[in-house]
Amino acid sequence: MVTETLATAVFTRTGPDRVAFAHSSFAAFLAARHLAARAAGPAPIPRRQLESFFLVDAPDEDTAAIPEHLRELAAWLLAHAPARTQWLADADPESLTAHTFVVTDPQIRRILVDGLLVRAERIELADRAWQHARWNLHHPGLADQLTAALTTASRDLHSQDRHLDEQHHEGGHWTQQARLTLALRLCAETRLPALADAVLDVVENKAVPVSLRQLAASTALTLDTTPTTITRLRAVLRDLADVTDRLGAAAVPGHVANHDRAAPTDDSPLELVATLLGLLWPAHLDFAEAVVHLRPGMPNLGMRYRVEVHAFAEGVADDDVAMLVEFTEQTLRDWGAVETDHDFDGGHGAGSGGEGGDGETAPGSADWVWVPQHLMHPTEAAELRTFALSVADRALRSPSARSLVGRVARMLLWFLRSSDRVRILAVIDVVRQDGSEPDAVRDLRRSLVEELLRAACAVSPAYRPYWTYRVLVGWRDAMPQPRRGLADGLEWGHRRRLLDHADADWAFSQARHHRPTDPVLAAAFHDAAETVSTPPEPTPAESTTTWDEAATFAAAQRARLQRAVAGDTTAFWTLVKHLGVNPATGRWEPIVERDVTDFVGAALWDPPELTARLREAAALYVTREHDHHHNWLGLESLDWRAYAGVVAVTVLLTPPTGAHHHRRHDAPDAHEEPDVPDHCWRHWVGALLEHAGRDPDTQRLVGLC
Repeated sequence: MVTETLATAVFTRTGPDRVAFAHSSFAAFLAARHLAARAAGPAPIPRRQLESFFLVDAPDEDTAAIPEHLRELAAWLLAHAPARTQWLADADPESLTAHTFVVTDPQIRRILVDGLLVRAERIELADRAWQHARWNLHHPGLADQLTAALTTASRDLHSQDRHLDEQHHEGGHWTQQARLTLALRLCAETRLPALADAVLDVVENKAVPVSLRQLAASTALTLDTTPTTITRLRAVLRDLADVTDRLGAAAVPGHVANHDRAAPTDDSPLELVATLLGLLWPAHLDFAEAVVHLRPGMPNLGMRYRVEVHAFAEGVADDDVAMLVEFTEQTLRDWGAVETDHDFDGGHGAGSGGEGGDGETAPGSADWVWVPQHLMHPTEAAELRTFALSVADRALRSPSARSLVGRVARMLLWFLRSSDRVRILAVIDVVRQDGSEPDAVRDLRRSLVEELLRAACAVSPAYRPYWTYRVLVGWRDAMPQPRRGLADGLEWGHRRRLLDHADADWAFSQARHHRPTDPVLAAAFHDAAETVSTPPEPTPAESTTTWDEAATFAAAQRARLQRAVAGDTTAFWTLVKHLGVNPATGRWEPIVERDVTDFVGAALWDPPELTARLREAAALYVTREHDHHHNWLGLESLDWRAYAGVVAVTVLLTPPTGAHHHRRHDAPDAHEEPDVPDHCWRHWVGALLEHAGRDPDTQRLVGLC
């Protein structure tokens, strides 16, 4: 019998005549079962003896703790004998929480939740690694238990006496904050809609710190997405409009020359505004409701508010783009206003005036007098530039791009006046796979050039050569963009100038066209044509549309895929690594995609062919390789073998339609189950956890494994 038992899958051979448990969980389960039987037997093990075995006292802790190597054993013991070993849950709840899928007794789970809340102050200051583990504290009274904790902590924060001794007050304040923080984290994990009302009360409580109101708002929408929750969150955002107005009024325009800025704070009410915008915009807010909370360029911005301001334009509907442009124009006017138009010379103040092509007041008129960027704090100028560029890109992507291009040009011109280079708009930085430019993109780009030159000549005709030069060369490459924003057969062009040698004839023709009616603009076009008519000598920094080694590279990649399908694991991870290389230019491009068929290097194959062959290769790679975590874990480095495993698992477990399955075997007719032995998936957990972070797609893959 002993021989037969040792031959089961519970054990594994570790050497000649040596066996060990195949997994520590087997040992923990069997040991706990033995201890539970002894605890309930006629001569039970004394509790004190068990306590001395499981609990270790520390001089700086009020209670004893369970050593890490005994925690799973303790959890199994609680599962086998909950009534007799409740003292384990009382002693060290945070150590057991990571193993609560084992502990199913409702009373023990209640004790664990109570214990966590009592120790919240210490837990929030210490390592919270257990919170990243898969745990389950559900029991019939959990909603009531957490509601009471939220209500008590929120009420105590609201009612604390401001006249108490400062040290005592701060200590009590932190205790309630910690308890409220932990309660909100537990609420988010429960996904119980019944908790939404109590969580929303926290959002509405102005005595609660901003960071906790942010956490509560996110938690509320996680718990419940019904109109009731949305309405209450919108009401909180609406009440914060006066905060945005007050802080925004102090920023412009009278303070533009003040360089003494306080450091950005993450506890500003604007951070709560940002969180609510992120949750509600654009699905649950119209443009008018949302835009009142934007103050681009305002100093003392926290990171969340800055991100939401920069991303706002992406959510604007086509029908609202004109209003977005109008808002941006007014923002630039506010930041650019000065006392009179005589404060600066003609190059920086009012120019010749005049009307733009669409009847709008042109830059340089008395109604729009700009402050040079060197008089503005660099942070403010950079924030305004980033926002204006996002608005410009959104406007030129809209159906009304042609009617808005003149206003977009006047917005961008202000940022071209300094020596800083402005990023090219992604909407005009698109080429076909052969390097040629689509006609619509070329026409839009040239329209922008014309409107920029028109606005520049209106600002100051005397400085026409300088403005023409800035319009031509005052740019840098666009921000990296995901390929899913492109139509089939298109790529990002990596353009660094608005005009190149191919535009010379067009620029000469525009000079001839405008000479009878606008000699200044005609001269600007002539200067531009002269500049680009002779192609510059290529330099290593210049963008190229062809690559001499393109054919060799393509052949090598196709060969790697062939070898990977045959089972060559080195070929697979090398293939994945080089999928980040543009096969037309040879440049490495950031990988910002989830779907491997959208990687820039995937252009060498038809998507169905690549998907089918990659699935074959990925199954072999996952089966035969592992993540080599001992080589990179804890180091700031990227191991391509591990990353290739993440890509392989993604290919195998993501349906071709993009729909998510809850389990690998859900709907085999829609997504064939990968031919990978079950034990092989665990070899990739380290890589998946490393790359998961807060990305829900990769976290889902961890759960599937």
